[in-house]
Amino acid sequence: MAIGSGRRLPPLAWLSHFQKHMYYGWNMLSRLKEFAKAEMQRRGRCIGIYPLAQYFMQFDIDCVLDVGANIGQTGTELRSLGYRGHIASFEPQSKECEILRSIAAKDYSWSVFQFGLGSESGLKTLNISGKGPSSSFLDLSDEALSSNPDLKYVDTEQVRTHRLDDVFEQVTKGHKRVYLKIDTQGFESEVLEGASGVIDRVLGVQLEISLIPQYDGEVVAEEMISRVRSLGFTPFWFLPGHRNFLTQQLYQLDMIAFRQSKIAMNIGVDPNALPDVKNSIRTRSV
Repeated sequence: MAIGSGRRLPPLAWLSHFQKHMYYGWNMLSRLKEFAKAEMQRRGRCIGIYPLAQYFMQFDIDCVLDVGANIGQTGTELRSLGYRGHIASFEPQSKECEILRSIAAKDYSWSVFQFGLGSESGLKTLNISGKGPSSSFLDLSDEALSSNPDLKYVDTEQVRTHRLDDVFEQVTKGHKRVYLKIDTQGFESEVLEGASGVIDRVLGVQLEISLIPQYDGEVVAEEMISRVRSLGFTPFWFLPGHRNFLTQQLYQLDMIAFRQSKIAMNIGVDPNALPDVKNSIRTRSV
C-alpha cells in the first residue's frame, strides 16, 4: 500500500505509520487541553464540573466551613482548584477524623475539629453506615435501603455536637468572607438552625438536598431551596448527586447559593446577567 509520497510499506506497516500520526495528533490535543485548563484556573473560570473557582473569586471567599468533611474530599478539591484561604473542617466520626487530620496536617491554613454541628450542643448518637460517607444522625429511609442495601448501619458512635453560633468566632479566625458547605446526610436543616445567629455573616452556602428523602425526617429539596432563599441567598448552581443506578432516577443534588449583593469583583461576568446587583459590582484587574 502507498501512503503519502507513494512509498510502499511492508504489510501492516501502514497501521503503525497511521498510529504514529494519531499519537502526535492526540498528544498535541492533550497539551492544548492542559494549557486551556491552566489558563482557566489562572483566571478563575469553570474548572471540572462546576464553576466553584469562579464563584470564590467573584465573592472573594477567604474562609470555608466544611461541615461533614468525612476524609477531606472537599478541602482537597478546593486546594486543587487553587483556593489558598482558610478551611475549617468538621467531622465527628473518630475514624474518618483521624484520616482527615493526617491529610490536613501539613496545611497550616486547614483546621480540623472533631465534632458535628447541629441545632443543639451536647452528645448525640451517630449511626455508622457500611458505606462511610453515608453515616448520619438520622435513620435511613426505606427508599434509600431498597436502592442501595450497602448503606445499612453497622454500628453507632457517641459524638459531640455544637451550634455554629457558639463556635463561629473560634473556627473562622477573624475571616469575614465565609462559605458554608454542609453535607451531613439529611441533617442539613439542623445545621442551618444552629447557625441562625451568624448566618447573616455567611456569603455563600453549599447544601446536599434530596428530591427523594434518603433519611427519615429529612427536609426535602423544595423546602430547603425556599428556606435558603428566605435567608437571603440566591441559588447559583445545582449539581446532580446520588441516583438510583437501576432506574437512573435522581435522588440528591448539591445546591450552591450566594448573597448576590455581596459580589466582590467582576471577572468577565456580564452585568446584564445579574440585574439585581448591576450597580453593586466593583471592577478591578485580575
